[in-house]
Amino acid sequence: MLIWSTMPFDFASPVYLLLLPAVFVLYKIAGYSLTGFSKRQRQIHLLVRCCIFVLLVFALAGLTFHYQSSAKQFLVLIDKSKSIDEAAAASAEQFTTSFRQIAGKSAVFIPFAATPKTVKTINTGDDNWRTATDIQAAMEFALTVSHEGKVPHFVLLSDGNETGGSVMQFIQENKEIPISVIPLATSEKPEVAVSEVIVPQNIRQDEPFFVEIVIQSNTETEAEITLNNEDKNILTENKNIRKGRNVFRFQQTAEDVQALKYSVSIKPKDDTLSENNFAAGLSVSAPKPAILVIESEPAKIRDFAAALQEQGFDIELGTADILPKTLQEMDNYDGIIFSNVPAKQFSPEQLELLREYVEVLGGGFLMLGGENSFGLGGYHETPVEDILPAKCDIEDEDEKLPIAMCLVIDRSGSMGGEKMQLAKEAVKSAIDLLQKKDFIAIVAFDHASYLIAQLQSMENAQRIKAAVSTIEAAGGTNVYPALDDAYVQLLKANTKLKHIILLSDGYSVPGDYIKAVQKLTNAKITVSTVGVGDADNTLLQNIAQKGKGRHYVCVSPQSIPEIFAQETLAASKTSINEEMFLPAAAAPSNVLSGIDPDALPPLLGNIVLEAKPTAQIILVTETANPLLLRQRVGLGAAAVFTSDVKTKWGSEWLTWQEFPKFWSQVLRNIIRTPEQRPDERFFAMKQRTYAGKVYLTLDAIDESGQFINDGKATLAVIHPDGSSEETLWKQTAPGKYETEFSAETIGGYELQTVFQYKPHDEEDAEISVFRHKRSLSINYPDEFRMQETNTALLKDVAKSSGGFFEPTAEQIFRYDSKRKAKRNVPLAAFLISAAALLYVFDVLLKRMDVF
Repeated sequence: MLIWSTMPFDFASPVYLLLLPAVFVLYKIAGYSLTGFSKRQRQIHLLVRCCIFVLLVFALAGLTFHYQSSAKQFLVLIDKSKSIDEAAAASAEQFTTSFRQIAGKSAVFIPFAATPKTVKTINTGDDNWRTATDIQAAMEFALTVSHEGKVPHFVLLSDGNETGGSVMQFIQENKEIPISVIPLATSEKPEVAVSEVIVPQNIRQDEPFFVEIVIQSNTETEAEITLNNEDKNILTENKNIRKGRNVFRFQQTAEDVQALKYSVSIKPKDDTLSENNFAAGLSVSAPKPAILVIESEPAKIRDFAAALQEQGFDIELGTADILPKTLQEMDNYDGIIFSNVPAKQFSPEQLELLREYVEVLGGGFLMLGGENSFGLGGYHETPVEDILPAKCDIEDEDEKLPIAMCLVIDRSGSMGGEKMQLAKEAVKSAIDLLQKKDFIAIVAFDHASYLIAQLQSMENAQRIKAAVSTIEAAGGTNVYPALDDAYVQLLKANTKLKHIILLSDGYSVPGDYIKAVQKLTNAKITVSTVGVGDADNTLLQNIAQKGKGRHYVCVSPQSIPEIFAQETLAASKTSINEEMFLPAAAAPSNVLSGIDPDALPPLLGNIVLEAKPTAQIILVTETANPLLLRQRVGLGAAAVFTSDVKTKWGSEWLTWQEFPKFWSQVLRNIIRTPEQRPDERFFAMKQRTYAGKVYLTLDAIDESGQFINDGKATLAVIHPDGSSEETLWKQTAPGKYETEFSAETIGGYELQTVFQYKPHDEEDAEISVFRHKRSLSINYPDEFRMQETNTALLKDVAKSSGGFFEPTAEQIFRYDSKRKAKRNVPLAAFLISAAALLYVFDVLLKRMDVF
C-alpha cells in the first residue's frame, strides 16, 4: 500500500491513477457533444463530467482516509487441550465471564488446542483437536480476526505446555502486542504414565542389555507392568510406584536383532488418563564385536576362541605377526587379546599403537597369564604396562625368593661401539631388577675369561655397576672358559635359584659345551642365552635347551636391555605360582552376572602381580592376589587375567559350563560399544521430536578433528505402516547437517543415513561412505505427558511482550499501552455517491435553460 506520510490519505490501488490523464481526452470528446449549448453551459457540463470521471478514478484507486485511534480490542485465547482438566477449565470460565462483563464487545474469545476455533464451532467435529497445544497458531489466528483499527491486547489462559509452535517466536515477530497471562493449573487427579521405554541402539546378537522403563506418577500407588517383545510376553510384574520418576530395569539378551521392539503397558491402581499407559522402544542390529586374539601357539587356545564365537564374537586367531602395524588397521577391532605372547615379538611402535588404540580409540585390551606374559614376557616399562591394571613387576620383596645370577658378556672386538654400550646398559638394568637379598657375578670374555665382579650381595650394586662400565671390546670369542668361571662363582651361592645369562654376537672356538652345560645342570644352575646379530644361534640355542633356560635371538642391538630385563624376571620365577587354588569374588561386578562366584572351578597356577591403585579387582586367589582385574584407560578399558585359558593352568575351566558366558561378560565389560566404532565416533547424530515432526542433526568430523563439508547425505525413513520416504540432509554450518520428516503416526520408525564425502587434502581419494541405522518410537501425544504448569515460559511471555502475569480482569481492561492504531476509512462509496449526484445534476442541467 502506498503511504503519503504528510497527508491522511492513501490509495489501495494507485495504479488506477494512471487513468487521470484521460480526463483531457474526455474533455475534448464531451466538447463536441455539447455544440447546441451556450458557451457557459458547455463549460459547466465539461467541468461536471470531468469531476465525475476523477471521482470514479479515485474510487477505483481505493482512496482511503486514515487517522490514529486508541480504541482497544481484547483477544482472549482459552486453552482447551487435554492437559486442561475440569478444575482448570472452570477457573478459565470464571475469568472469562468476569472479563466479558467488563470488556463487553471489545473482547473476542478464541478457544484453541492443536488449532484455534471460534466459540460457535468449538463443539463441532471430533475431539482429536484437543490432543495438542499450539499457542503460536492461536495467536496468529487471533491477528487475522482482530479489528484493523483497534489496538490489540492478547489475554492467554493456558498451562504453558506447548506441544507445537513457539509462542516466543510469535512475540519476536509481533513485539508491540502486549500479552497478559492467566496461568492454568495442571490436574491434581491421580496420574501414572509411562514416560519412555529405553532400549539401547545397535544391540549386538547374544549380547545382554537392559530395557529401562521410566514411569512418572503424581501419587503413591501400585501398578501391574507388562513387558512384551513384539507379540511375546516377557514378564508381568506388580511394582510399587513412588511419587515422581520411577525407573525399572529388566535384563534381556538379543537372540535375533534384525530389529527389536519392546512395548510396555501398565495398569495403575489409581489413575485418570489411560492414553499414557502404553509406550514402546525400538533398536536395530549392530555388527558382531570383532576380537583379535594373539597367542604364541594358537592351537592351544582354540577352545577359548570357540567359546567366544559361540557367544556372538567375530574372532580372528593367530600369532604375533597378525597384530596391525597402523592405528587405522587396529581400529577395525573392538578388542585385542594377548595370550602368553612375549613383547619381543612386537616392535616398540606396535606396543605404542596398542596403548593409543585403548586410550584414544576406546578399544578393549585383555592380557592372559603365562610364562611369556606381563613382566616374564618383557612388558615391564613398556607402553602396554601403562594401560594394564597391574604392574608387570612385583615390588613386595617378601614374596620373592633370592637368586644368584651370573651375567656372562661377550667383549670380543665385534661387540665394539653401540653393541657394547647397550650390553653394559642391559647388565645395569638387570642389576636394578634384582633385590637386595639377591647375589650377582659378572664375567666377560673374548679369547679368555675375565672376572669383572665376583659373586656378591646386591648390597654392592653401585660398585658392581661401576665395574661393568670398565668392560671394553677386544679380542676373539671363546665361550667355554667363561661358562666355567660362571660355574665356579655360582657354586659359592647358598640360594635355591641359580642362573646364568650368556650374551654373544659371534662364533666361539670349539669346546665340549654339552659337558660344560651338564655340569651346570647337575649343580641346579640354569642357563639362558642371547644371540646378537650374526651370533652362532645354533650353539646358543643348544646351550639354553640343555641348560633348561631360554634362547633369545636379538636382531637389533637396541632390544638387548629389554631382553635382559625380561630374562632377569623370568629366571627368578618369583611371579609364578603353580599351586592349585580356588578363585573368589573380590567385589560385585557385571562380569559375574548370573554366575555363582562360589562355583568357580579351581585353577592350577597363575602369575603373581600387584594391582595398580586405579584397578577394579574382580577375582582373587586364595592368598588374596589379584586374578581378574580391569580399569578404564582414556576412552577404553584394559583387563588382566593372571591365569591362562589353556590346559596348563585352566583345564578345569575349559569344561566348566559357564566358561563361554564368563568370558563373554569379561570382554563385553572392556570392549567398545557400537557407538564407539570408528564411524560412530566421527559422525554424531542427535534427534528431537516436536509437533509431529522429527528433527535430526548430524555433526561430521574426520580423524584429524576437521569438519567434513560438502558431503552428500540421504535419509531413508520406513514408517510404521511400511511406507517409505527419502529426504536429503542439508549442510547448515561447518560439519553440521540437518534434516526433518513428518512422524504423526504412532509406532516405530526405522532410519538409515548414507553419507558420502571425500577425505581432506586428498583430491584423488576414493569417496568414503558412512552408513548409520537407528530407530525411534513415537508413542502417545505429548499432551498426555505429565507436566507441571510451565510457569517460567508464561512469565517470560508476559515480560517479553509487556503484558501482565496473573492479573485481574480489571487490570487488563484498564491497561494503557500508549499505542495507537491506524483507523482506515475507505472513501470509495462516498466518491461513487458524489459521482452519481453529479451525474444527476448533469442530466438536469441539460433540461434547464438557465444560462
